[in-house]
Amino acid sequence: MQDDALNSAAVLLKSASFKDKSKAVDLLSAHAGEQAGMVLEAFLDNRLYTAKTDKRLVIADSRGDAYAVTDALTNEDLGRTSKSGLKIITLNNSLRRQIREALALLDLRHPDANRRLAAVNQLLDRPAAEHAQLLQPLLQQEQDARVREAMQIVTALGALTSDDVQQHLSAIETLEGNVHPAVRNGLAKLQRTAQDPAVMKKIGQVLESIQSKLQVYRFIENMFFGLSLGSVLVLAAIGLAITFGVMGVINMAHGELIMLGAYTTYVIQLLLPDNIGASVLIAIPAAFVVSGLVGIAIERGVIRFLYGRSLETLLATFGISLILQQAVRSIFSPLNRSVATPAWMSGSWEINSALSLTLNRLYILVFVLLVFAALYIVLKTTSLGLQVRAVSYN
Repeated sequence: MQDDALNSAAVLLKSASFKDKSKAVDLLSAHAGEQAGMVLEAFLDNRLYTAKTDKRLVIADSRGDAYAVTDALTNEDLGRTSKSGLKIITLNNSLRRQIREALALLDLRHPDANRRLAAVNQLLDRPAAEHAQLLQPLLQQEQDARVREAMQIVTALGALTSDDVQQHLSAIETLEGNVHPAVRNGLAKLQRTAQDPAVMKKIGQVLESIQSKLQVYRFIENMFFGLSLGSVLVLAAIGLAITFGVMGVINMAHGELIMLGAYTTYVIQLLLPDNIGASVLIAIPAAFVVSGLVGIAIERGVIRFLYGRSLETLLATFGISLILQQAVRSIFSPLNRSVATPAWMSGSWEINSALSLTLNRLYILVFVLLVFAALYIVLKTTSLGLQVRAVSYN
């Protein structure tokens, strides 16, 4: 039966009519087999052809001047041929949308939960009543919480496209509190066309509730961005507070010491190009050591002779900052240098569709809190901390 469906689809795909090709896509979608998915993917990627010699439907991949050809129905290797021996199966934008939906429907039964989730999210773009009917039996079998939630959204959005008022009310109840953009779009679309007062009232309440949640999530996101950005300045401020509070020195080269730490990270990544994740862990203490050694050199070579003379110290450290800047320009060039982000710091922590926290900012915030906690413990519980606090008082 499956072979019959594939053969029928192959005949329709060879037709010049886009309507016939659309019917072929429907047949392949209903086939629900791995080979059907391969044919649809090849069709979408413009890799589906007809062999001019025997009119066979084939998948062809460019290999330099020739094409590697396989049978689209049996996956049999047919060797190589020139482009002149092939005729491409053409498609239009409407067919592309249909193929993407068909591939999504095929992936709904895939054993990988991420593939199923991607397939359901694909259906969110164009919710329809038939999608709701298709997902109902799958929803009862689904074990993954993320996929199940996405299926519930698609099912409810599909119900919104029907003409049944009770289905509308039930779907709106299901979608209440969900901040996914597709939910807001679906409810707003129904609000423009709904005639029933109860439906319109319920939609208004749900949209107002969603908007309130979005405002809260935006506030949390802005707070997170502000704290992560400010945390870098906190590190700089801690250093300035200690040097000025203990030594009475206004260090105009403090920013350049931070710059040296950044270039230390860059150099270590150049030395370890195949292990970016480990390079960052090495660069953290290395940046402290390099900046600390330069700071010691500045203190022993310049600042120790200028204690109690604030203006001269300010001018001297300003001159040192210019020297450090020019030294970096001479060594690394004035062009910006990028530092690669390791895989474990990339991506984001998605709390919901309206709020996600980028991992690199989260790591920065945690790192600053750890540094601040370590400094607090040193100042409060060690003899060195006691001496530092004593000097700052007198």
